[in-house]
Amino acid sequence: MNFYIILFAISSILQTVTVTKANPETCFEVLNKYSADEIKKIFDMNLRDTILKKPSSDIFNCFLSKSSNGDISETKQFFEIFKKIEEYKRDHSTPLDNEKLTKLVSMGLPFKLESSLKAKLQQGRKVTLNEVQNMIANEIELHGEYTTYRQHIEKELNEQEVHDKINIIGWIVG
Repeated sequence: MNFYIILFAISSILQTVTVTKANPETCFEVLNKYSADEIKKIFDMNLRDTILKKPSSDIFNCFLSKSSNGDISETKQFFEIFKKIEEYKRDHSTPLDNEKLTKLVSMGLPFKLESSLKAKLQQGRKVTLNEVQNMIANEIELHGEYTTYRQHIEKELNEQEVHDKINIIGWIVG
């Protein structure tokens, strides 16, 4: 009988760990350490800063990873592509070339963007990495994950504002 109780306990713990691990809301718990003003700065970031600056980049990456149930979502692929392009830009290699395009395709660049970019390159048109990044940013903004991410940040902001007000009232009264 003790064996079954232990087995049940282990099973319960594993289920709890699995649910916690896959719950994308856990990604936002880090914001509990921030003031409402700091969370507001994160909320007010444009997409580019959200992807490239910490802690927003880490939070968004975590959220994309956990909200896709183990699969890599299209938005997560765009997130990684955006960061790769930023890496190319740091190497001062501004124009897109076939080698970079091949790498981006291997990372999940959608066929419609690949076709459009290949056509421009074949026409001899210089395609800047900023132009490609803007295309990727548009794709990310069209997906629901980005909107949901922002809603979670806004929720945390509202909760922290209430918490801050309660602390101020307590300080005044006390």
